Amino acid sequence: MQSHKTLIPESHLKTRIREMARDIEATYRNSHDLVLVCVLQGAKPFFEQLSAELSIPHRMASIQVSSYGVGTYLSTGDVAVTQPLDADVNGSDVLIVEDIIDTGHSMHTILNLLADERPNSVSVCALLSKPSRRVVSVPVDFLGFSIEDHFVFGYGIDVDQKYRELSYIGYFE
Repeated sequence: MQSHKTLIPESHLKTRIREMARDIEATYRNSHDLVLVCVLQGAKPFFEQLSAELSIPHRMASIQVSSYGVGTYLSTGDVAVTQPLDADVNGSDVLIVEDIIDTGHSMHTILNLLADERPNSVSVCALLSKPSRRVVSVPVDFLGFSIEDHFVFGYGIDVDQKYRELSYIGYFE
């Protein structure tokens, strides 16, 4: 691996996710059908820990989109759905769980797709956000960390399908 630094250590990730779970519980304590939608692949570790931390009933679902070409460090802006939503969310409260919101293109696409499914409500939960890179305005209702414009990896986030397994968020110098 080329020279890199730790941006967010594992202990900070776990603490912040616990805090986010408490905020989500407060928001959805009266929900009759909460569905957490994992944006695959990058959000899996975040999604799994967040789900485990929640003490309120919820269903789990997933969707997968791609806006990065192989080997690219920048979103292409062209978003392809590579796995459609795998649950019925009609009338449900939907919480989209995403690893990182960068340009906003992917989340914008997901929000439009979910609107067609007629949920009761839709909120966005992101572990990371890069506001300086935002091209498309999207809501972020629950946010772990706002970060500078670093190309990050670890804790599910990959570089050409590598480094997802790391327990922290790192970046290349």
